[in-house]
Amino acid sequence: MKMLIVIKILTTISLVGASSVAVIAVTAMAILGWIWAVIRIEASIWN
Repeated sequence: MKMLIVIKILTTISLVGASSVAVIAVTAMAILGWIWAVIRIEASIWN
């Protein structure tokens, strides 16, 4: 019985971990995309 609880806790932790990693990845991609867009705009202004 105790083993089931442990497995449930571990599963929950891994799911939360995976979702937080996904959120971090999406946020990082959004920030990188925004920076890339800003650089492109700056370059087009200067040229």
